[in-house]
Amino acid sequence: MKKIIQIPIDDELLTQLDDVSSTRDQSRSDLIREACQAYLYGIERDALEKQYQRGYQKIPEETSPGETQIRMVGYVLPKETW
Repeated sequence: MKKIIQIPIDDELLTQLDDVSSTRDQSRSDLIREACQAYLYGIERDALEKQYQRGYQKIPEETSPGETQIRMVGYVLPKETW
């Protein structure tokens, strides 16, 4: 169910919204809804990223000695001049 809300908005921002909605052939309301959804998605994505980072800080990924040597070779060989 959709609800109608009222929010105060600066003239400059309203003009920008109207310009974009006109360019995209989209209503102002649709544009604002889309922007709100994108903003909320970004917040959720950032929270998941932080959770992912905390997980790796608590339990760091362990590499085998062989994997470490392969990575080191990748850093050293390109710098060699021979």
